[in-house]
Amino acid sequence: MIVNLAIGFVTPPLGANLFMASQVGNVPIESLSRTILGWIGTMLAALMIITFIPAISLYLPELLS
Repeated sequence: MIVNLAIGFVTPPLGANLFMASQVGNVPIESLSRTILGWIGTMLAALMIITFIPAISLYLPELLS
């Protein structure tokens, strides 16, 4: 769920972090959007791994119980 939120915060149209970074850095939103495409791809790959291999996300809770 946290990874989903992170992806949502950096992707338009509701990308709050993307708009904030654009304003702080005085960079056009279009330029910034193109720059983060590689990161979004990496985050989507991580999300797929976490979603379809439950042992990864359940490792720490099982360790602590």
